[in-house]
Amino acid sequence: MTWDGIVTSFHKRYAKEISISDHVEDVRKHLLRESIWIPRGRSESDEHNKSGRRTNPTRVPECDPPPEPIKQD
Repeated sequence: MTWDGIVTSFHKRYAKEISISDHVEDVRKHLLRESIWIPRGRSESDEHNKSGRRTNPTRVPECDPPPEPIKQD
């Protein structure tokens, strides 16, 4: 069984156990689909960040501070 299969099985069982309604589950799925994906620990040249649509990853200033200047002696 793959990791995705384990997570899906666990989520379904846990959702039933705590009585999450279908409406709440649909809202959760929608928010996950529509939320902004913020790359963490990945470079611009990563295969994961390349897209056929030629879109740039969204930058969030507080999450992506500017690099520190290099001190020259």
